[in-house]
Amino acid sequence: MSPKHHPPRNLFNEKGANGSFFIFYIATQLFLFAKIHPRAITA
Repeated sequence: MSPKHHPPRNLFNEKGANGSFFIFYIATQLFLFAKIHPRAITA
């Protein structure tokens, strides 16, 4: 459990977290857009 074995795993986890946050952000923006402009989605 020494710190030397963890850096690659931590970097991968950070990339995964950033990717998930980015997808969540895009989904939130699309949801707000659909909420404000419902006709844009249905049209």
